[in-house]
Amino acid sequence: MIRLLVLFCCLLTGCSAGSIDPHPMPPDGDVAIEAVTHWSQSKAMYRIRLSGDVSTNGKSFTFQGLMHLNGVTRIARLVTFSELGTKLFDVSVMPEGEQLHSTLPGIGLSQVRKLVVRSVRRMLVNYMPLESDSARSDGQRKILQRCEGQICLTNTFMPQPLGNITVGHPQVEDQQLGQAVGGNGVAKVVRGETAVYNESSLLWKATYSNHTSVGSQWMPTMLVYLEPENNEINARVKFVVVSVAEGEKK
Repeated sequence: MIRLLVLFCCLLTGCSAGSIDPHPMPPDGDVAIEAVTHWSQSKAMYRIRLSGDVSTNGKSFTFQGLMHLNGVTRIARLVTFSELGTKLFDVSVMPEGEQLHSTLPGIGLSQVRKLVVRSVRRMLVNYMPLESDSARSDGQRKILQRCEGQICLTNTFMPQPLGNITVGHPQVEDQQLGQAVGGNGVAKVVRGETAVYNESSLLWKATYSNHTSVGSQWMPTMLVYLEPENNEINARVKFVVVSVAEGEKK
């Protein structure tokens, strides 16, 4: 209960509330059991190469990045570069803060970095699904939820049969964030979604798709983070994972 109160106090004050990134499940999978076998419970360390796209206040910003995600310490170290190879910023994202190692000057870049850090914390660092979360099914959708007062965090798994999933390398980015449906009525990509609400007001949302196998885990290779302002999406961060592997930094 104390952990739950701390999580939702963070949500209310704007600090790092976490997230879930669903992995492939059979359509009749037990959601509560999936919570304790989810990849975020892994103690592995991941080396990730990615591309990023940030949109906020009507402006766009793109970068390339290298990330080391430590499942033991729950720390993500992210180094970003421009398309010309210039180092933009180097930051460690922790559950309750960040450590900035280096950055190019510029107010615009500072705003981008803060948004990227927030998205990394919520999608990859903080939240770990719990077996005690409320679990239910809605057709093919599998749903985990926890609430504290007016704040509710809902995680929706939209799975497909495991035989239809690409293994060993990221799939090509789908054009409609996982909405495409094949001739047999089964989604061509695996998709998950996390949404955090204060009553009926959306605080933030994240989607996860195009999973690939990494060791014994399934990890998403496209992650999209959204933040609204005045009932309109004002900020968007998209990560497309180019490669991911287990192991220490090299």
